[in-house]
Amino acid sequence: MQGYSGGHDGPIWSMACSGDLLFSGSSDQTIKVWDTRANFTCLTTLQGHEGMVLALCVSNGTLYSSASDSMICVWDIKTYRLLETVSAHSNPHLYTSSQRQVSLQWIA
Repeated sequence: MQGYSGGHDGPIWSMACSGDLLFSGSSDQTIKVWDTRANFTCLTTLQGHEGMVLALCVSNGTLYSSASDSMICVWDIKTYRLLETVSAHSNPHLYTSSQRQVSLQWIA
């Protein structure tokens, strides 16, 4: 995006969208909120992580972010307020499931 201002100070590792909002997570430990209707204007910067923001997910008006700091942050996307932080454990296993009744174990 040439000509925009307010970008990240490092590479973008994750993105998610909700309506006209685009969220980007970066190695600069921040999440930027972009208005896609206004030529990708940066609306605000969310700060709450102490590591690279590696994953973003939006569900029911809530943004979930995870980072290399082993934290999950829960954000209200209307107020951009940090609602909660969840501390991850040191277990390198991740379990996922799907609507097709398939469960997988991932080992880091």
